[in-house]
Amino acid sequence: MASKRVRYGGYSTASVLVVLCIITVLNFISSRHFLRADLTETKDFTVSDSTKQILGSLDDVVDVKVYFSKKLPPHLIGLRRQVKDILDEYKAYSHGKLKVRFIDPKGDPREEERARFLGIPQVQLQVIEKDQAQVMNAYLGIAVLYGDKKEVIPVVRGTENLEYDLTSAILKVSSNEEKTVAFLSGHNERDPYDEEASGCSILRQELEKQYRVRKVDTSKGDKIPDDVDTLIVAGPEKLSERDKYEIDQFIMRGGRVIFLIDPIKMEYGLYAQPLETGLDDMLEHYGVKLGKNLTLDRFNENASFRSGFVTYSLPYPFWVKVIRSGLNKEHVVTSELEDIVLPWTSSLEPKEGNPSVKVEVLASSSRYSWTIRSPYNLSPNQNFASRIKERKSYPLVV
Repeated sequence: MASKRVRYGGYSTASVLVVLCIITVLNFISSRHFLRADLTETKDFTVSDSTKQILGSLDDVVDVKVYFSKKLPPHLIGLRRQVKDILDEYKAYSHGKLKVRFIDPKGDPREEERARFLGIPQVQLQVIEKDQAQVMNAYLGIAVLYGDKKEVIPVVRGTENLEYDLTSAILKVSSNEEKTVAFLSGHNERDPYDEEASGCSILRQELEKQYRVRKVDTSKGDKIPDDVDTLIVAGPEKLSERDKYEIDQFIMRGGRVIFLIDPIKMEYGLYAQPLETGLDDMLEHYGVKLGKNLTLDRFNENASFRSGFVTYSLPYPFWVKVIRSGLNKEHVVTSELEDIVLPWTSSLEPKEGNPSVKVEVLASSSRYSWTIRSPYNLSPNQNFASRIKERKSYPLVV
């Protein structure tokens, strides 16, 4: 049974840390697509196992042209060396299938024209020379080429996400099959084409770097198309039995589903009501029981609020900060994360009983967290301690 492919993650009313969503989505679409940034204290870079697998599976030569100026401001000299070190490691794991060439287009009209044609611009950098601010023109781009395909990183500003960008580019140009990711629609879900905070446009834009992205509507009983590989259910308000049947049939056919469920619906001001999605029984069958609550934690993120013309920021227990000890160190999705923030999230309860389902907790609150039930007063100016009945750790992402 394909139900083991289903995952659940809390999705907040505010903009949840999009990076977590993207990492989870990309990993879930295909485990070999998962990429990670270097988050070690010493910043010693080591490529992930997923990147090693992708490089080792290349069946033809991929060209990487690094358009970096030799003369760079002092603060960027180290960047060139770091990029070279990373690419040296990529070459080592590619078994000769990755060809890397560093090019300084300055003074070479033909190379400057090639860089422009590829979409790598000449950027202006401010430098201080003889106590005066001056402008320097430089190139800081990378082009990944395979046959007639190309992917470009126009400007490399740091190495924090370079593995993600590089491996995504290599994977896209070397793959013969483009997978399709669909967002469920028709039930007041978050719209992937909505640029407002309530939408999923940032997630869609990141996914479009590697996948075809579309919307599918099951509200009239239509089948989820066979060309869809992964379905994202992002913040639905009410799904019918027919909707759930079509999702279940999609899973049975081998499709993958990511549930990003809002636990609450915001009302006027800082008040909210529970949001009924109709998914409780379906998700419980797949091994996860939704908590009818909101989770608060002593480990939390600051949030900004406005009162009249005054804006202030303060610790906000509703914005749970999951620190490293609360992240699953053995799972590829969370093993290299330092922390994540989940605003207005509910607890989850893994359920046993379905032998075809494997449930893994990816993120949990600290042992200093607690839950509250409706009615929800989300004001930061309240006595939170008065509502604490029990402190313990709760699963938040499964």
